[in-house]
Amino acid sequence: YIQLCEDNADMFGVQVPYNTTKDTNANPIGSMLDIASISVDAVNAGYVGYDTLSGLIQLYMMATQFSITEYKDDVIAARNEALSVIEDGMTTVQKYIALNGWMADNCNFAMDSIMDEMVAPVPEEDPLYTYAYNCMYNMIHDQVYQKTYDYLKDAYGEEQAKAIATQQADSFMVDVQEDKGSGAQQAASTAGLIVGLWQSNQVGTLVGKKAVCFGYASVFNYLVQCANPQVYLKDPNASDLYASDNWKSYEELNFVQNDNGEPVKDEDGNYQWSEEGTAAITDLVKIKFDTDVSMFGQEEEKFDSPHYWNAVKVEGKWY
Repeated sequence: YIQLCEDNADMFGVQVPYNTTKDTNANPIGSMLDIASISVDAVNAGYVGYDTLSGLIQLYMMATQFSITEYKDDVIAARNEALSVIEDGMTTVQKYIALNGWMADNCNFAMDSIMDEMVAPVPEEDPLYTYAYNCMYNMIHDQVYQKTYDYLKDAYGEEQAKAIATQQADSFMVDVQEDKGSGAQQAASTAGLIVGLWQSNQVGTLVGKKAVCFGYASVFNYLVQCANPQVYLKDPNASDLYASDNWKSYEELNFVQNDNGEPVKDEDGNYQWSEEGTAAITDLVKIKFDTDVSMFGQEEEKFDSPHYWNAVKVEGKWY
């Protein structure tokens, strides 16, 4: 998953320290578990099973691949619009403020994701949902078709196997399966999860114009990285400035370097992070509420949702 993002750094930028410091040799998907609010202790104790973990990784992979295929050009166009607010001679702080101002004018917070009282849009009227649903529907249909065809082709011949496989796949999409619903219902359920993930990255924030806090903060990181090529890009004067192969790696940006410019590892084989030893100038911060709150006049007891925002570095100091 991280490799897929790196191969499309022009769309996603580079992973920030908050994420990469959680991915260790002992827990290589630590950042993914953190975003999903799954504790490492729960995994180690066996409360979270293999199917849940593999499903989580697969969901992230599908959502990311679908977004690259369909929305990459839209993300890049929005990125370029956002960067147009950066003017020559701006200080680092002025860049931060200008980019945050642009985002505030161009993205809404997905309040329906944290408040049951807020009416969520009808999924079928959301272009992002429609695309995700069509992707999932076609994928499930094709998987059933291919599995049936491969099983029957030697015994029945190609033409008859194709006909039977088509009928089986069509039926699977409408017939309710035990504990799983029909194929179409499975596609709808997964499409909803994919749209939720997109609200946590560039697609929801820059294309759908609607995001949760993690998406807003993640895209702010991405825009700050693009606005500071001298920090994040190998050649800040390249003609194709934001080409994926012109981005520095998260290892060299987020971790302490030795005298040879190589990331330093500890005795467990994990990279080391320190405030002074990293080149990165933007990051994520997370808190988790544990309090009674009032939102839009609605009282909610024991609100325990996590919240993300940004940390930024100015003249070597984090704020």
